[in-house]
Amino acid sequence: SVDEARSVVTQSDGKILIAGNTKAQPAGVTGVSNNYGVVRLMDNGSLDTSFGTSGKALLDLGTNSVDEARSVVTQSDGKILISGYTGAQGTSYNYGVVRLKADGSLDTTFNPRTSLDGAVNYLIGHDAVALDPEVVFSDQQLTALNNGAGNYNGARLVLQRDGGANANDRFSGLGNLSLEPPTISGQPGRLLLGTTTSTTTPQSIGSWTQNGGKLDLLFNDKATQKNLNDAASSLGYKFLGTTPPAAPIQMRWQFFDGGDQGLGGELGVSGTTQVTVSLPPGDNKSSITRIGTTSAVLPSTAITAASAAPVLTLRIADNDENNDGIPDGGSGDGQATQVTSLSFYASQFPDLGPLKVNYLLSGPDLASPVVGQLAADATKVNFNLNGFPLAIDNNTAEDYTVSAWIDSDQQQLLSDNKRIATLTFLTNQVSTANIGSQIHFGVINGHYVRFGIGASSLRVVAPATFQSGKTSLIKVEAVDSNGNVDLDVAGTVTLSLGSGAGSLSASGTMPGQPITAYLTQGSATFNTLSYRAKSDGEAFTLQATGSGAVSGLSGSSGVITADVVATKLAFRGQPSLSSALSGQATTINGLSLVGLDGDGAIDRNPLPSSGREPRNLRLSLTAPGANPQSPAPWSLPGGSIQSLGGLTGDLDSNPITISLDSSAVASDGSISLAGLSFNYGLASGSSSDTVALVAQVLGADNQPLLLPSPILGSSVAITAAAATNTAPSLSLASSTTASWQEAGGTN
Repeated sequence: SVDEARSVVTQSDGKILIAGNTKAQPAGVTGVSNNYGVVRLMDNGSLDTSFGTSGKALLDLGTNSVDEARSVVTQSDGKILISGYTGAQGTSYNYGVVRLKADGSLDTTFNPRTSLDGAVNYLIGHDAVALDPEVVFSDQQLTALNNGAGNYNGARLVLQRDGGANANDRFSGLGNLSLEPPTISGQPGRLLLGTTTSTTTPQSIGSWTQNGGKLDLLFNDKATQKNLNDAASSLGYKFLGTTPPAAPIQMRWQFFDGGDQGLGGELGVSGTTQVTVSLPPGDNKSSITRIGTTSAVLPSTAITAASAAPVLTLRIADNDENNDGIPDGGSGDGQATQVTSLSFYASQFPDLGPLKVNYLLSGPDLASPVVGQLAADATKVNFNLNGFPLAIDNNTAEDYTVSAWIDSDQQQLLSDNKRIATLTFLTNQVSTANIGSQIHFGVINGHYVRFGIGASSLRVVAPATFQSGKTSLIKVEAVDSNGNVDLDVAGTVTLSLGSGAGSLSASGTMPGQPITAYLTQGSATFNTLSYRAKSDGEAFTLQATGSGAVSGLSGSSGVITADVVATKLAFRGQPSLSSALSGQATTINGLSLVGLDGDGAIDRNPLPSSGREPRNLRLSLTAPGANPQSPAPWSLPGGSIQSLGGLTGDLDSNPITISLDSSAVASDGSISLAGLSFNYGLASGSSSDTVALVAQVLGADNQPLLLPSPILGSSVAITAAAATNTAPSLSLASSTTASWQEAGGTN
């Protein structure tokens, strides 16, 4: 869990109290909200396990609330005060003050909670109403059982009128609470808590009896603190008579602890709820029906309340006894139908994870749309209209629209046509004013909402780097403004060069002809596209244009960098010398080396030290026509190399070879050979020889790269002559020739 310490205080006995907030939940509580967290340490820093539960006290101030403790102090009597704030996420916050006893248990004598002494209205003939949906009962000793989750086995709750039970009072279970009828007449029935589904079964937390207007609940060992209060909060009341009592009914709650936890026998507490019973002043003939189809598409452009899209239209009709959405006519009851709140179930598909769909209601009687509030179980959406109820005049009908949107940062959870929710509306999910016509029918089942993407542009998905002259795979997708792919569109996409000095081609496409691919289910693939660059590192972009069903859609790629990768070496320039003498060092200037790809573009990184396979360059002398790809090409015509050097950065210690790495490569990709010197000695009796300067690229194993490796060697011929009595010299060819050799011959 995420724990934050906010305050620390030392008790008079040297023990240390630390207060803050934590994601950890108290026993019996589920959720992800922050809670107050208090820890007590011994004076040596170890956990004081006599405090709270194993040294810790976790306090949840409200369901799914954000509770953050900011300060802790101790009272003179040893009790502990913790203050901070509490409130639902995204709403205003309130002060939250809690007092613990010295042992870390909750001090229930501090601002004791009770929600009794409230009031509720009941209209004769209507469904049962909740007596008190937020009632709280607690017993300090019973709450401490079951590792702090509470065990109310043997506790009782009794409801009946002040002054004695009355047969017109009928109690029932609402929501997740059910009073299961007894299997044997006269015996107690089971008290069931929980919703029955295909995978869950309600839990029995006790038994019940009801006789003559008196309800008696007896709890078992499954009645935790939470289960007790959930059950009490779900008790419903219905008046069975036809004439309202002259005065409001005072319904008495009596809670007894069972008397088994200590001395003093059974103890109890009581309170009342006032029930005002009245007759419905209007008729019971109004209806709520669905207008239009049984499903809706939520477009991907609906990403804010302002851009919310309609997903359901409700018609509220006054005086519509046959439920066709059309008022029956006649005089009716002369009164309007006033809707004060309505809600619907939005069953979200389980594979959508944390997706949140937002809803709002709009219509004739609403000055501005009302945003739906998601219930704690995240399956029910409530529209509270108390501030501005919907008033449908006698014998008229009004249409109200439910719209929805999904935050753009959550749309990555969805794909086109994905079903995201099923909306269900039932009669008991609408509340009306106590005066006027009442809703007697409102059932909408199986209204499906799916996600719909409408493409507004084409997205070109391309790698950031192309190897010049090599084929690459490019994808073009039809997307909306949020980048979602529209799976419903199909058509032809043409790909062209948006910018760049090179040329674009594709296998199977003649030069000058458009490069096309068919887009289906929102995507088109170009498998054999290649770009031939004029220079290494050249930037270019691709432009996609739709036609046919995707006409009007277009888009471009980001900037792509062309990478020229050399496949051969070439000597450039003319040597600076015209003659050389045998046995004497001779310096050559005017030559350089470059790496070229198949199109003749220069590779600015022919000797990479990382990324591609690391490479070095080796220079040596050999006989003309020797294969520069052989591991040791320096088979000379008869003489011998005395030395070869003169270049900065020579990496090897061999006096007859030069090895260079990437540091010798200039920014334009060339390798300067200026200053290279050699000393060649003729064989005895030989008057002249021709030798070749050979360049090889060595791989990571220090061996020349052979086919199919991308870089080949090159050589240039040099003639050496023996000294004579008349100014002996060694002459070179009038021009330097460059060649490279591949398997099977010389190119």
